[in-house]
Amino acid sequence: MKSMMKIVTTASLALGLAASVYANNMFPVNPNHPTPIHTSSKTFSIELPSNPTTGYQWQVISTSPGITIDRKFFVAPNEPCCGAPGIDQLDITLTSKFEGSGQIVLRSARSWENNDAADANDLHIVICKTK
Repeated sequence: MKSMMKIVTTASLALGLAASVYANNMFPVNPNHPTPIHTSSKTFSIELPSNPTTGYQWQVISTSPGITIDRKFFVAPNEPCCGAPGIDQLDITLTSKFEGSGQIVLRSARSWENNDAADANDLHIVICKTK
């Protein structure tokens, strides 16, 4: 019975956290399984897992018309540890030129390597404006 309570409590906390993240216009993106971002707001943020100590960084390759990346920065983990992963946050604005849907193309690569390197990964994030 205790393990069932633990599962229910954990699930409730996870759902509560997810609701508060989306309520604050913060969208975590899983690079392995990206899903479209549906937003009714003109401004929002995207969070991507990141670990600059590996040399890999998210680089903005392109954006659809009307999508502006206002700022990109690294957020360190709550308990800093040498080499620990954190989050890259992109603050985004949808301008009047945004036509309801578009995409942001990002690449995870090392800046000193050729951008066409076999181990560079492109990520296509679809943005959809809802009413």
